[in-house]
Amino acid sequence: MSKYIPYHEESVRKARELTAGMKDPMQKYSTVTHWVSKHFVYDMIRAVTIPKFGREFPDVEGCWKKRMGICMDISSMTTGMLRGVGVNAYMCYGHTEKNYHAWVEAHIKGKIYRYDFNGKAKKYKREKMF
Repeated sequence: MSKYIPYHEESVRKARELTAGMKDPMQKYSTVTHWVSKHFVYDMIRAVTIPKFGREFPDVEGCWKKRMGICMDISSMTTGMLRGVGVNAYMCYGHTEKNYHAWVEAHIKGKIYRYDFNGKAKKYKREKMF
């Protein structure tokens, strides 16, 4: 996929298992994001130890194994899961004056649905989509 949205076989396999038999992209989106929200936690320690304006790459493998990650890890993994089941999704990142944040945007039936694991994306200006 890309260095920001790597193909992660185990997470995509899980998304396909969760959405087996589903045709509706909105149902797939809701199922996958709900599952991620219930099974992953935010890594507060990593969040405070990385440089605020550094260029981190997501650690999808570590996130999957530990069921924990920072916003970029979880957003990248979730984007890959959604793409793996045919949902048009992108990982986005943006900034405030103090730091960066990542979230997922899915484009479904002409609307954009934002999935933000820890609910901070509303105050961030989007810079890029991957």
